[in-house]
Amino acid sequence: DNLIRVLSFHPEFLKEFTQFYNFLMYGQHGALSFDTRHFIALMAAARHKCIYLVKQQEREFHLLDGQKTWTMRGISFLPQKLKDLCELNKLLCHQPWLINQT
Repeated sequence: DNLIRVLSFHPEFLKEFTQFYNFLMYGQHGALSFDTRHFIALMAAARHKCIYLVKQQEREFHLLDGQKTWTMRGISFLPQKLKDLCELNKLLCHQPWLINQT
């Protein structure tokens, strides 16, 4: 894809990036399912209005049989934990100084 094509101009970085991405998104660790990992990446890309990454992560999400209602019906149809994460993501992106322990 285009991201890999651009990163190929920096082969050392591409290698590190690819290893980290594969570990994060497809590694057999943690409690998050693969589709949920891609949905969280989709939410982060959407917050920054990065349409290319949104489409890429949405494609991965659907290939992994993710909940179609999550992408078709909006935030109100997400599980509460993802709604909360969406709010936290918004704060991290735009007003990180408002985040506290609670």
